[in-house]
Amino acid sequence: MQDELAAQDLPDSFDLMSTSFLADGNGFDAVLDRMSVSAMPGGLRLELGGRSTDIGFGRSALNFSSPIADGQAMTRKRLELP
Repeated sequence: MQDELAAQDLPDSFDLMSTSFLADGNGFDAVLDRMSVSAMPGGLRLELGGRSTDIGFGRSALNFSSPIADGQAMTRKRLELP
């Protein structure tokens, strides 16, 4: 997503959780317009700019996985929920 944010001239300080934006087809709204979200068993798949990220819903965590550019490996992150 970083490439898409940079293409819209959004600053490095842009925070998905706290930065406001206008729903006007520009900036972050343009990024959202190009994103597709689909349901899969146990989670969601986000697709943007030819890349995908799967978000799995666990009992007390969200599990993120995304292919690395070479297509051979995956990067994985886990967010523990309170």
